[in-house]
Amino acid sequence: MAEDTRTATPAGANAAQGALPRRGVFWHFAARSLKLNRSRTIVSIIGVALSCALITAIFTSVATLYEGLLKAEIVTEGAWQVELVNVPEDEIDVVHADSRVTRSYDRISYGDAIMPKSFEGYWGRYLSVQEWPTADKVKGLKPLPHIAEGRAPQAPDEIVLTHNLKGLTVEDGSWLYDSLPTSGKDDDVPRASWDGSLEIGSVIDLALGERTFVDVESGQEAPCLYDESLYTTESATGDVISEYLANPGELKSYKVVGFYAPEGVRKDDVWGRMGPGHLGFVSSPEVPVRTTSIYLTTNLKSRTEIDGLIEDYTGNPHAVFNGGGNRGDIENMEGQTAAYSHDSLMRYQGMTDDRSIWGTLYTLAFILSAVVIGASISLIYNSFAIAVSERTRQFGLLSSLGASKRQLRRTVYAEASMLAIIGIPVGLLVGLAGTFAVFTFAGEGIGMLIDQEAFAKTGFSTIAINPAVLALSALLAVITVFISATIPAWRASRISAVDAIRGSRDVRLSRRERREMRKGRRAGARGTSFGRIFDNLRLRTAGMPGLLAHRNLTRASAKGRVAVASLAASVALIIISGGISHYLNYLTQVVDSGGSDIEVSLNRRLELDETTSDGLKEIDDAYRALATVDGAFGEGYMLLTSLCASFEPGMIDYGELSSQSEHYDMPDRGMTDDGTVYAPASVLFLDDASWNQILDENSLDRKRFGDPKNPVAVALNGTQSNDGERYSVRDLFSSTGTANLLTNIASAENAMFVEAGVDDGEPVARYEEYGEGDEARFDENGEPIYGKVARPLDEVLLDSYDLPVGAIVKTFPSPIKAYASIWPTIVLPVSALPTLAASSEGIIDDKDISSLATPFAFHSEQGTYGNTMYAYLSFGAEDARAVEIGMNEIIADKITGSEWYRTYLTNNAEDARAKRLIGETVQLFINCFILITGAIAVANVFNTLTNSIILRRREFAMLKSIGMGQRAFWRMIALECFSYAWRGLAIGLALGAVITFFIYQAMMMSFEGLSFVVPFGWVIAAVGVVIAVLAVSTAYALRKSSSGSIVQTLREDAI
Repeated sequence: MAEDTRTATPAGANAAQGALPRRGVFWHFAARSLKLNRSRTIVSIIGVALSCALITAIFTSVATLYEGLLKAEIVTEGAWQVELVNVPEDEIDVVHADSRVTRSYDRISYGDAIMPKSFEGYWGRYLSVQEWPTADKVKGLKPLPHIAEGRAPQAPDEIVLTHNLKGLTVEDGSWLYDSLPTSGKDDDVPRASWDGSLEIGSVIDLALGERTFVDVESGQEAPCLYDESLYTTESATGDVISEYLANPGELKSYKVVGFYAPEGVRKDDVWGRMGPGHLGFVSSPEVPVRTTSIYLTTNLKSRTEIDGLIEDYTGNPHAVFNGGGNRGDIENMEGQTAAYSHDSLMRYQGMTDDRSIWGTLYTLAFILSAVVIGASISLIYNSFAIAVSERTRQFGLLSSLGASKRQLRRTVYAEASMLAIIGIPVGLLVGLAGTFAVFTFAGEGIGMLIDQEAFAKTGFSTIAINPAVLALSALLAVITVFISATIPAWRASRISAVDAIRGSRDVRLSRRERREMRKGRRAGARGTSFGRIFDNLRLRTAGMPGLLAHRNLTRASAKGRVAVASLAASVALIIISGGISHYLNYLTQVVDSGGSDIEVSLNRRLELDETTSDGLKEIDDAYRALATVDGAFGEGYMLLTSLCASFEPGMIDYGELSSQSEHYDMPDRGMTDDGTVYAPASVLFLDDASWNQILDENSLDRKRFGDPKNPVAVALNGTQSNDGERYSVRDLFSSTGTANLLTNIASAENAMFVEAGVDDGEPVARYEEYGEGDEARFDENGEPIYGKVARPLDEVLLDSYDLPVGAIVKTFPSPIKAYASIWPTIVLPVSALPTLAASSEGIIDDKDISSLATPFAFHSEQGTYGNTMYAYLSFGAEDARAVEIGMNEIIADKITGSEWYRTYLTNNAEDARAKRLIGETVQLFINCFILITGAIAVANVFNTLTNSIILRRREFAMLKSIGMGQRAFWRMIALECFSYAWRGLAIGLALGAVITFFIYQAMMMSFEGLSFVVPFGWVIAAVGVVIAVLAVSTAYALRKSSSGSIVQTLREDAI
């Protein structure tokens, strides 16, 4: 019956529609409704704008990060997409003229020279000579090589070499490379030669030829590609070099005018990191071109098209060996041309099939957007639901005038469209502006997050404005708005005129509430009910305002649940933000190694005519030279020696030591029947200033601990360890005593000493054996053969040193923290090292002697990896990056040569800064997300409370008309707000604490000793937010609802 009434079209309605189109009437009605309810409309627009802004920010951030990854890849590796290797001479012009090629660079190789015999190994046999790349020729396709010392070549007889060769002599290669036998086919080819150490001004003689291998299947000779790995064959004694240098040219002399190296220690050498040797550059030499490789970019849009281009020039779309190796690893190789594809670049260009990184970030973006959409739907839906509830009589009147269900739904959708038309553009602008502000503010940290080297100097502050991203964000916002409006529109279409005028839909009890009322009536008929008991209790404790507040909350439970849920979400987000901030700060503090700003590690090998004291003087000189860099100041240095030792009964906490073995997946070192513990140990030798600092800070006697002829050590407790899974702090020493350092363990034939331990209560020396004779070191597949054997320690112990340990300390200089071992660590002054090493001065290590067997023997046979003096130099820095550059120049100039086996600089200050910036950037993104989602939740609370109070104007007028005073009225409102507050706080705190606990559990997977904390300051902030939101919402709503007289409010029946 009601349906028939609504579908009829009265004459008045036709007249009205004559003035406006049918659709215009409802559009005008919706616009008028939004205008009359400004507060709700503004809050709704804010909700739509916030939702769209956050979605825009999420996807714009992802797009910007991808653009940053692309830029970083171009900065570090170059813009080339394909490198065609070994292009025939008659095809070079064809490649350049190819319409698919947009830029190209010819990498010209003039051949290879065989290095001196001492360099004969997997990675040092050749010196490849290529044309010096200039900016005009390279065209941005690869980063240009950095001249670390000297200048670029200009004349045909000048050469620039890799910095790794600086300071080496023709006899020094064996210190860098494993020696390998050869096929003998190029024994007559002149090897590279020079006089003395390679320095600026040295002259090097080279005979350039072609690396050549014999194809196993065809038996034919073929030239190697310039960066192919060394061709070897297996034999009973190991690998043999099977390739050789063919067609050598005349021996020509080149003057060394410079050395090139990556500009930063963290950068790779993108020019010479592949191939079995070194790289040198010349300029227009008077020698023939051997091979040409072409780097190129294309106008192609897919990986399939790239593969097609590769196939055109190689005959095989899969003639790519990006993983290194040689052409024997490529199936169905045809011809001599192969290719590299710049997969990482094309991945960020969206051209590869490997979408893992795209999928990860965009999946995360969609997940975050789903959270935002869910929160936004709650806000916008609530706004529409309140609007429909507030205008029940209006929809009923429209229905009585003949408006159909579809037209009523269209009215709500018209409001949704207007909100979207205003809110979405605002949201897009706010989202872009907010993203730009965040990337500008945290540009340095974002640059570190993307690529520490690529953006170390410039940061990353630009954003990618992608039309597709903006369209997607707008579409998701539109979907959010119309999903929010669907249920209210459906409810509006079901309002009948009679129900609307009677107001029977204003208060609707749920089935559960109706069931409870029926039970209450039946119980009342029997004389009593629990509800009545509680009502009497409320009247006695809180008076009539308390009873009315409870009834109001029960009557409008749905709206109350929305307000409580929104408050709980806001509180939970605040607590989660605090938890993340707390644990990120802890992570930054713990992961910090505690070392100095700059640390330089040196490996100094003693020449046969040098003593330990000589080596210490060289290290001290290097320390003082590095400290002369502007802005640097020395913080001390130390030498580290690892060895095996025994400790008197009671010195070591054996339970703590055993737990170390469990964490590090190592066997228990053992304790003898009398309680003596055998274990690995670390001995740190400190410079005098650092040693005296330990003595003074721990109130130890300098005279007792300062005699280098009769050293007394200090043991360290409170050392930090990291087993690859978690961080922990250990106290291994229980008391002082004597540590017996095992300084000379006898070697065993075809075996190497690896550790001292205990078997059946007796000390033993454990060896790792690899067969009998050279032939038995490898199995039939060429794999090494290892075995385990233990011998009584007293049979193989040739020498030891009884070292008194006079004190146990937990206070020591910061640089030591990074080098304190997971095993027992003891400390001595560096002046004591010659005393401990005195009995080892005459020992010369060979390849079968382990450094653990003779820890203080720093002399080695020529051509073997011997023991070296491991030194760590610590420096403070005012400008760590500038100091790093200055120190690298000194290292390149003075701390080089065969006696310095390896030198490496670590910029801890820059690393710590990068970690801190990354942590702060991650925290900033998290806080921005939490702030906006929290703002949506707060807006939802404001919208719900204000509108629900405003809709109760007649109720308030009626209460005042029957005599309720202002104080009682405010008390009722306060009790309602208190109910919202404590429920929202309880649920929000519980939810936030649970999620924070999960964060804590995730941190516990990596850190020991971490305590679960819900940051108190953030709890106070959450309470403040709840109080502020409720106070503002209530005050605003009461001010709006109190306007007008009581009589006028009670008579508001018209539209």
